[in-house]
Amino acid sequence: MNRIASRLLLAVVLCQLAFARNFPLAATQAVPAARGDLEVKSDDNGNTKLKMKAEFLAPPNSLTPPAQGYVIWLQERGGNPNSAGQLKVEKNRKASFETVTPFKNFDFFVTAEQLTYDEAAFDKRLRIPSEAPGLLRKFGGVLGTIDPFNEKTTEACLQDFVVAEGISHAQIVHALRVAITGKGAGFGLFESLAILGRNECVLRIERALARLP
Repeated sequence: MNRIASRLLLAVVLCQLAFARNFPLAATQAVPAARGDLEVKSDDNGNTKLKMKAEFLAPPNSLTPPAQGYVIWLQERGGNPNSAGQLKVEKNRKASFETVTPFKNFDFFVTAEQLTYDEAAFDKRLRIPSEAPGLLRKFGGVLGTIDPFNEKTTEACLQDFVVAEGISHAQIVHALRVAITGKGAGFGLFESLAILGRNECVLRIERALARLP
């Protein structure tokens, strides 16, 4: 929760699904002019359907310090935050987001993500190796299907991917580490994947690939 709170922009604390209703989004000092609401209702399958709209939302790169993007989180009562996806701000400073969750009682957050890259590591592991972007994009698609998502399952997934593609471990693991952590070395890769969660990892891979020509 502390990691979320340090980057918090907009929030609804404790959405309880009983009847369809709208919750106003509370803005922090990082984006004081922002306004928005969250519509919460049940769908035909008994899940919770969320529809969020916001306006007067500053572009992430104009924040202090600058951020690379906005990410939406859901935190069920007593559970850990789960990344639900990326919030894209349009040129008119409006944004919208829709998703479906099985959660019934949960907190809703929007945070600014400030992942920075070691440019030397990014060049070495992603820009220079011609096969790296394609392999990373393909593995990102596989990573998004893992359930449950933890250290053991992500490591097994990577090993299966290496065998299926007929590549060496090094051809994917170094590019993956830079995309996920921004660094060429550091904390255990699979531990990092498990901590961040499936959706956040997929988003980070997409952001890293978006930096390439």
